[in-house]
Amino acid sequence: MTTVDSRQVSPTRTDTMTDLPPAAPDRIASGASRLWFAPESPVPIVAGIVLTLAGFGLIALTWSKVAGLAAVALQVPYIVSAGFTGICLVLVGLVLVSTSIRRQDIASRERQMAQLRAILLESKTDGAP
Repeated sequence: MTTVDSRQVSPTRTDTMTDLPPAAPDRIASGASRLWFAPESPVPIVAGIVLTLAGFGLIALTWSKVAGLAAVALQVPYIVSAGFTGICLVLVGLVLVSTSIRRQDIASRERQMAQLRAILLESKTDGAP
């Protein structure tokens, strides 16, 4: 309870939210999670490649099991269980690789922009027109 103009007002949800400590980004940047979340880390790319290869392996397994069966009713369980799972693994792996490469490009571009900004500020302070 807080006092405003001699009357007591109960704290609102936002009042109690401001009392919480801010989230610490240092926790993300430390330990094993840095391997996953750092833009320069190759771990997500390797994991994406492994997922993609596992998906292609499941698709090949599905094909090998289904190719010898003439009855569609016997093919459906293989296609549903391994075929669709393989396709999903390929998609997830490719998205992971693509996202990781884009994050690396963005981080590289930000470093280049910071260098360019520093060079421009340095040339401005040197008295160059």
